[in-house]
Amino acid sequence: MNSGKKFYIPVQRWLARDQEDGEICREFPVLNEGQPMLPVTVYEVHVATGELWNAGTVANVYISIYGEKGDSGSRQLFRSKSSFSFLRGQTDTFSLEAVHLGALYKIVIGHDGLGPGNGWFLDGVVIKDPTTNREYAFFCHRWLDQGEDDGKIARELYARDNSLIFVRQKLELNRKETWAAERWKFMKGNTLQFYNRLTGGFVRLHPDGTVDALGEKTDKYGKVIWQSRWCCGSFAN
Repeated sequence: MNSGKKFYIPVQRWLARDQEDGEICREFPVLNEGQPMLPVTVYEVHVATGELWNAGTVANVYISIYGEKGDSGSRQLFRSKSSFSFLRGQTDTFSLEAVHLGALYKIVIGHDGLGPGNGWFLDGVVIKDPTTNREYAFFCHRWLDQGEDDGKIARELYARDNSLIFVRQKLELNRKETWAAERWKFMKGNTLQFYNRLTGGFVRLHPDGTVDALGEKTDKYGKVIWQSRWCCGSFAN
């Protein structure tokens, strides 16, 4: 309003979940007379979920990418190349279109805390810039969970190294550390008991299929022999 200048922004794109690429937020370069137009780049975002027990999340995950020329704004990561996103031990790949940000230095990533078991253990993020063919690594290896760590569900991460090989080595080290802490769950012969704080007793599974939480520690129906590979759900109080 002060300069009286007018800027033209060509769009001709859908902002709809059921059209085109499903994006409802877009960035476009401004056409300014006498100035070169900034290129639009489709960044490749790789998000690695940790190996810890219940590390995955069903919450909606958002990311903001920061570079020397600005930031992408908050974007939802909702179309992974995998069938299901943010599963334990899985790396998901997303595409994020934005006006080119230059050299990247920071991201802010988090989730909305919605859904059962929404806590998330994030190993790290790697972003590939196809315009420059550079890769940026952002390490986390922490919980984004209101009930774990410091209770935060969003984290600010800074670029550490541009080598994808180094990133993979780092993630492999993290997985080894996780396995050292979690491997007892995959060993045969372990005995597992679920204790209910509300009733003050152990959860019992009876031969007739009924379940209660009134057992003693020595109750045979309150003990589960841990097999080499199995999965159990959570018990609600």
